[in-house]
Amino acid sequence: MITEVSMQYANALFELASEEEKQEFLNNLDIVNKAIIQDEEVFKVFEHPQIASSKKKEIILNVFKNRVSDIFTNFLLVVIDHNRINELNNIKDAYKQILDNYRKILEVDVYSKYPLTDIQKNDLTQKLKEYYKKEIKINEFLDNSILAGIKVVVGNEIIDGTALTKMNKLKDILKG
Repeated sequence: MITEVSMQYANALFELASEEEKQEFLNNLDIVNKAIIQDEEVFKVFEHPQIASSKKKEIILNVFKNRVSDIFTNFLLVVIDHNRINELNNIKDAYKQILDNYRKILEVDVYSKYPLTDIQKNDLTQKLKEYYKKEIKINEFLDNSILAGIKVVVGNEIIDGTALTKMNKLKDILKG
Protein backbone atom coordinates (compact mmCIF):
# COMPACT_ATOMS: atom_id res chain seq x y z
CA MET A 1 0.00 0.00 0.00
CA ILE A 2 1.34 3.39 -0.96
CA THR A 3 1.80 5.59 2.10
CA GLU A 4 2.57 9.27 2.37
CA VAL A 5 6.12 8.40 3.47
CA SER A 6 6.68 6.00 0.56
CA MET A 7 5.36 8.61 -1.88
CA GLN A 8 7.82 11.19 -0.52
CA TYR A 9 10.77 8.82 -0.97
CA ALA A 10 9.57 7.76 -4.43
CA ASN A 11 9.17 11.40 -5.51
CA ALA A 12 12.66 12.23 -4.27
CA LEU A 13 14.17 9.31 -6.17
CA PHE A 14 12.22 10.15 -9.32
CA GLU A 15 13.40 13.75 -9.20
CA LEU A 16 17.02 12.59 -8.88
CA ALA A 17 16.77 10.20 -11.83
CA SER A 18 17.90 11.34 -15.25
CA GLU A 19 15.66 10.49 -18.19
CA GLU A 20 17.71 7.36 -18.87
CA GLU A 21 17.65 6.27 -15.21
CA LYS A 22 13.89 6.53 -14.61
CA GLN A 23 13.12 2.95 -15.73
CA GLU A 24 16.44 1.65 -14.40
CA PHE A 25 15.58 2.90 -10.91
CA LEU A 26 12.25 1.05 -11.01
CA ASN A 27 14.11 -2.13 -11.98
CA ASN A 28 16.60 -1.50 -9.16
CA LEU A 29 13.79 -1.02 -6.65
CA ASP A 30 12.33 -4.34 -7.75
CA ILE A 31 15.68 -6.13 -7.35
CA VAL A 32 16.35 -4.57 -3.93
CA ASN A 33 12.82 -5.36 -2.83
CA LYS A 34 13.26 -9.02 -3.76
CA ALA A 35 16.70 -9.19 -2.15
CA ILE A 36 15.76 -7.52 1.14
CA ILE A 37 12.02 -7.42 1.77
CA GLN A 38 10.96 -10.74 0.28
CA ASP A 39 13.81 -12.70 1.86
CA GLU A 40 12.62 -13.11 5.44
CA GLU A 41 16.07 -13.76 6.91
CA VAL A 42 17.66 -10.76 5.19
CA PHE A 43 14.72 -8.56 6.17
CA LYS A 44 15.18 -9.54 9.83
CA VAL A 45 18.78 -8.32 9.67
CA PHE A 46 17.75 -4.93 8.28
CA GLU A 47 14.90 -4.57 10.76
CA HIS A 48 16.85 -5.71 13.81
CA PRO A 49 17.26 -2.76 16.19
CA GLN A 50 20.53 -4.05 17.68
CA ILE A 51 22.31 -4.21 14.32
CA ALA A 52 23.94 -0.84 13.77
CA SER A 53 22.90 1.31 10.88
CA SER A 54 26.55 1.42 9.79
CA LYS A 55 26.59 -2.40 9.47
CA LYS A 56 23.40 -2.34 7.38
CA LYS A 57 24.90 0.34 5.14
CA GLU A 58 28.06 -1.72 4.78
CA ILE A 59 25.96 -4.66 3.56
CA ILE A 60 24.22 -2.42 1.01
CA LEU A 61 27.53 -1.06 -0.23
CA ASN A 62 29.05 -4.54 -0.51
CA VAL A 63 26.08 -5.96 -2.39
CA PHE A 64 24.97 -3.07 -4.61
CA LYS A 65 27.98 -0.79 -5.12
CA ASN A 66 29.08 -0.90 -8.78
CA ARG A 67 25.88 -2.79 -9.65
CA VAL A 68 23.59 0.22 -9.43
CA SER A 69 24.23 3.93 -9.87
CA ASP A 70 25.77 5.99 -7.08
CA ILE A 71 22.55 8.00 -6.85
CA PHE A 72 20.54 4.83 -6.24
CA THR A 73 23.07 3.49 -3.74
CA ASN A 74 22.97 6.79 -1.83
CA PHE A 75 19.17 6.63 -1.89
CA LEU A 76 19.31 3.21 -0.20
CA LEU A 77 21.70 4.56 2.42
CA VAL A 78 19.27 7.40 3.21
CA VAL A 79 16.44 4.87 3.51
CA ILE A 80 18.55 2.96 6.06
CA ASP A 81 19.54 6.16 7.92
CA HIS A 82 15.86 6.99 8.37
CA ASN A 83 14.94 3.41 9.32
CA ARG A 84 12.51 3.08 6.38
CA ILE A 85 13.69 -0.22 4.92
CA ASN A 86 10.24 -1.65 5.71
CA GLU A 87 8.80 0.89 3.24
CA LEU A 88 10.80 -0.40 0.24
CA ASN A 89 7.92 -2.30 -1.33
CA ASN A 90 5.62 0.71 -0.92
CA ILE A 91 8.32 3.00 -2.32
CA LYS A 92 8.60 0.71 -5.36
CA ASP A 93 4.82 0.82 -5.89
CA ALA A 94 4.74 4.60 -5.47
CA TYR A 95 7.69 5.04 -7.85
CA LYS A 96 5.94 2.86 -10.46
CA GLN A 97 2.81 4.97 -10.11
CA ILE A 98 4.84 8.18 -10.57
CA LEU A 99 6.66 6.73 -13.59
CA ASP A 100 3.41 5.53 -15.19
CA ASN A 101 1.85 8.94 -14.65
CA TYR A 102 4.92 10.60 -16.17
CA ARG A 103 4.63 8.33 -19.21
CA LYS A 104 0.85 8.86 -19.33
CA ILE A 105 0.17 5.17 -18.71
CA LEU A 106 -2.85 4.15 -16.67
CA GLU A 107 -3.02 0.71 -15.07
CA VAL A 108 -6.52 -0.70 -14.94
CA ASP A 109 -7.66 -3.81 -13.08
CA VAL A 110 -10.43 -5.73 -14.86
CA TYR A 111 -12.39 -8.45 -13.05
CA SER A 112 -14.55 -10.94 -14.94
CA LYS A 113 -15.87 -14.48 -14.62
CA TYR A 114 -14.05 -15.63 -17.76
CA PRO A 115 -10.96 -14.35 -19.59
CA LEU A 116 -11.68 -11.46 -21.95
CA THR A 117 -11.25 -12.10 -25.65
CA ASP A 118 -8.71 -10.04 -27.58
CA ILE A 119 -11.58 -8.12 -29.18
CA GLN A 120 -13.09 -7.32 -25.77
CA LYS A 121 -9.71 -6.20 -24.42
CA ASN A 122 -9.08 -4.01 -27.45
CA ASP A 123 -12.56 -2.44 -27.25
CA LEU A 124 -12.21 -1.79 -23.53
CA THR A 125 -8.68 -0.41 -23.95
CA GLN A 126 -9.83 1.95 -26.71
CA LYS A 127 -12.82 3.26 -24.70
CA LEU A 128 -10.71 3.80 -21.58
CA LYS A 129 -7.96 5.45 -23.63
CA GLU A 130 -10.48 7.90 -25.13
CA TYR A 131 -11.98 8.67 -21.72
CA TYR A 132 -8.76 9.03 -19.68
CA LYS A 133 -6.52 10.36 -22.49
CA LYS A 134 -3.74 7.96 -21.46
CA GLU A 135 -2.26 4.71 -22.65
CA ILE A 136 -4.00 1.82 -20.91
CA LYS A 137 -2.40 -1.26 -19.36
CA ILE A 138 -4.97 -3.88 -18.40
CA ASN A 139 -4.38 -6.27 -15.49
CA GLU A 140 -6.93 -9.02 -15.86
CA PHE A 141 -8.27 -11.00 -12.89
CA LEU A 142 -10.78 -13.86 -12.85
CA ASP A 143 -13.46 -13.57 -10.19
CA ASN A 144 -15.86 -16.48 -9.72
CA SER A 145 -18.27 -14.30 -7.74
CA ILE A 146 -19.11 -12.38 -10.92
CA LEU A 147 -22.03 -13.96 -12.77
CA ALA A 148 -21.60 -11.95 -15.97
CA GLY A 149 -20.14 -8.64 -17.10
CA ILE A 150 -17.00 -6.95 -15.83
CA LYS A 151 -15.80 -4.70 -13.05
CA VAL A 152 -13.11 -2.15 -13.91
CA VAL A 153 -10.99 -0.55 -11.17
CA VAL A 154 -9.06 2.60 -12.07
CA GLY A 155 -7.26 3.92 -9.00
CA ASN A 156 -10.03 4.68 -6.48
CA GLU A 157 -12.76 4.60 -9.13
CA ILE A 158 -14.85 1.47 -9.74
CA ILE A 159 -16.85 0.99 -12.92
CA ASP A 160 -19.13 -1.90 -12.11
CA GLY A 161 -20.73 -3.44 -15.18
CA THR A 162 -21.50 -6.78 -13.56
CA ALA A 163 -24.87 -8.42 -14.00
CA LEU A 164 -25.51 -8.35 -10.24
CA THR A 165 -25.03 -4.58 -10.05
CA LYS A 166 -27.31 -4.04 -13.05
CA MET A 167 -29.99 -6.27 -11.49
CA ASN A 168 -29.73 -4.43 -8.16
CA LYS A 169 -30.15 -1.06 -9.93
CA LEU A 170 -33.19 -2.39 -11.77
CA LYS A 171 -34.61 -3.70 -8.48
CA ASP A 172 -34.11 -0.23 -6.90
CA ILE A 173 -35.89 1.42 -9.84
CA LEU A 174 -38.80 -1.00 -9.61
CA LYS A 175 -39.13 -0.38 -5.86
CA GLY A 176 -39.44 3.25 -6.81
